Amino acid sequence: MLEGEILTHGAGVERRVGKGGTIFNPRGVEHAFVVLSEVAGPVDFRRVGEAAAATGATEILGPPPFAKR
Repeated sequence: MLEGEILTHGAGVERRVGKGGTIFNPRGVEHAFVVLSEVAGPVDFRRVGEAAAATGATEILGPPPFAKR
């Protein structure tokens, strides 16, 4: 993470990752993230979906499994 904070969900585990932190999800492991902090620019999930479809590298499965916060 360059700045801010996210909550990740992968392999049934939720983790918070902040500035200077890293997260690794092995190939084939379903995972999700949500931005917790205020950011200069919001994540453009439309572009993420387009890149996933164009490359075939990622399969978008549905909404993230986070509890309502």
